[in-house]
Amino acid sequence: MRFSSNFTAKILGIDLGTGCANQLQKIFRNYVQITFRSLLKNQVYSFISIGGLAIGLAASIIIFSGLLMRTPMTSLNPDYAMLTVLSALHN
Repeated sequence: MRFSSNFTAKILGIDLGTGCANQLQKIFRNYVQITFRSLLKNQVYSFISIGGLAIGLAASIIIFSGLLMRTPMTSLNPDYAMLTVLSALHN
């Protein structure tokens, strides 16, 4: 059963009339305010969490790029031998 956007908006308490954009702006503004209050209230925990996330993302990007550089794309193809023959003939 598919729900219409009006049904979903009624559950969320959003009026889809003329003030829809204004209500969404208020919701987003409140969300950002709560986020910054939480970050300022728990500065040490926030620093550790954001720092760990940044280090983890950087490490995964470095590892993935290193593996991508070391693995030739042609070796992933099941017809690798045929590809090398074609590339040798082409050059």
